Amino acid sequence: MKLHYLILFLVILGCKKDSKFDFQTRSIDKSRLDLFFNSLESTDNRMLSISINSNGSEVYHRSLGFSDVSKSTSPNEFTKYRIGSISKIFTAVIIMQLIDEGKLNLDSSLNKYFPKIVNSEKITVELLLRHSSGLFDITKDKDFNLWIFETQTREQMLERFVINGSVFQPNERIEYSSTNYLLLTYIAEEIENKSYSQILESRIIKPLELKRTEYGKKINTDNNEALSYSKEWYDWELEPETNMSAPSGAGALVSTPAEVNIFIQSLFSGELVSETSLYKMIDFKQRTGLGLFKFSFSDIGGFGHGGSIDGFRSIVVYFPREKFSITILANGLTTSVTGILGSVLNELKDALIENP
Repeated sequence: MKLHYLILFLVILGCKKDSKFDFQTRSIDKSRLDLFFNSLESTDNRMLSISINSNGSEVYHRSLGFSDVSKSTSPNEFTKYRIGSISKIFTAVIIMQLIDEGKLNLDSSLNKYFPKIVNSEKITVELLLRHSSGLFDITKDKDFNLWIFETQTREQMLERFVINGSVFQPNERIEYSSTNYLLLTYIAEEIENKSYSQILESRIIKPLELKRTEYGKKINTDNNEALSYSKEWYDWELEPETNMSAPSGAGALVSTPAEVNIFIQSLFSGELVSETSLYKMIDFKQRTGLGLFKFSFSDIGGFGHGGSIDGFRSIVVYFPREKFSITILANGLTTSVTGILGSVLNELKDALIENP
């Protein structure tokens, strides 16, 4: 067995519930985390919620700032945030489930579903999942800010894909493009003959009993949903809302940090896709898998995804050896969400890094 595949096998093996490593046996200094978040809160420059999960149980939660600045409403563990491109992991899972059921293949060509797309006969499902299709990223469309806040049909989006074409040949390189995951969303809808929201509900939300995760709609603060903001001088300014018909399976989901953790823990414990499909999802090329990216911190490695939509910023990372995950969902930041994640991991490093 080649070393590359041996490493992948060992990673998956480390995800099993009988792993000897147990993060919960290690001491988490919650007071250090509290001090860190107290310092963030005192500057009034971050509005977010964080959840830390170990072996399927939440071991830490903290919320900062306001979910609605105008009403001085504080967020809590049940506050919903737009999670942006973390949605792509959910879509990748749906695609891998369809593959597990024999309804689709990684080498299925795009031209079977959308032949008008440039190079559709050369673009496979795997290339879409790995951002190797070469298709122009729709978020860079010159008129993006003119239509993203209005209802969009699939036909309107497909027409833009056709017009914008490609920026490189399929499988020439890896370059992030939300167009890939919109097309994967539409393929799933074609196969299932259902809307993406219905597919999401039946395949992920109900099986995992998620109560605060859904395909996003117009934000309703009376339902404990966060608005997003950017900081202008000393004040938080409300950001406009993307109409969720546009990002769809590439970025339209809302959730809580705790439920995003439940989702990713369930993925790696084998509840959502087969071991073969999980194996393929973490077969990385240039740190890019199928719906997942590779993260590293000190002596540990993790898999996850970040997100950005309107003023929302998000990140989730799962560490398979430790069976440990962190999700941060923010609705107002003046620094990067990855920087906050790094600081949190630094506070946890003694508990995370296994002693020899």
